[in-house]
Amino acid sequence: MFPFVIQMNEVVMERELKLRQALQAMGLHDTAYWLSWHMYQSGMALLFGFFIWVFGMIFQLKMFHKNDFGIVFLTFWLFGQAMVGLGFLVGSFLSRSAQAVTAGFGELP
Repeated sequence: MFPFVIQMNEVVMERELKLRQALQAMGLHDTAYWLSWHMYQSGMALLFGFFIWVFGMIFQLKMFHKNDFGIVFLTFWLFGQAMVGLGFLVGSFLSRSAQAVTAGFGELP
């Protein structure tokens, strides 16, 4: 869940610093902007899914030993993809990066 908080913080901070508007002024299209964010976050979800599997095997958790690598890895990667979409959605409603961190940890006032 920690990558989810980092992702929301980064997206909101970019909007807070108006970096997206600067990139648009230089000619970047919205499609390229959001596709790059999604590809980066998908790669991170891929990496985290693999590390979760590795640590599950190292600590000899039954779920990782009794199930196929592909199924377990796909489950964690798909969960990461769902969190990427949720992070984009929640981040679009927030205006400050401090709010994003608070919302990411589930401590909304």
